[in-house]
Amino acid sequence: MLSGLAAAGLAFGVGRTALRPRCLRRIEASPTLRAVDRAVRDKPFATVLLLRLLVPLPPVVNYVYGATAAPPRSFLLATLVGNFPGTFLCVLAAKGLQLDASRIPPAAALGILVAILAAWAALLRASRAVQRHLLATQETT
Repeated sequence: MLSGLAAAGLAFGVGRTALRPRCLRRIEASPTLRAVDRAVRDKPFATVLLLRLLVPLPPVVNYVYGATAAPPRSFLLATLVGNFPGTFLCVLAAKGLQLDASRIPPAAALGILVAILAAWAALLRASRAVQRHLLATQETT
């Protein structure tokens, strides 16, 4: 997980510096990327988390995120949180383990529930922001 986070962070930095002009041109050319850019400006953590959880995007999107207004800390934290469920499931599948709910301590179960509810709230807020910006983009084009 840490190597994936490091790779995403490196690509974000390159997109913010060396490839910024190219990434900005790509954003300006796409109504969807313009809407994502606006949503990231409004709610950076929630938008990046939403896209990490819901949409299987290619790694090249990390360069584009670098050209947006996303603060590096929000980007990295949302990437870490957003990549966790997929990583967890892949590891679980690779190990051939079954999740036995009866062996999860109550405090851990509560933590998992709180994390799920927090992710759900962030997804709801971010999806509303993206929808708002997509509608605004469609109205101006």
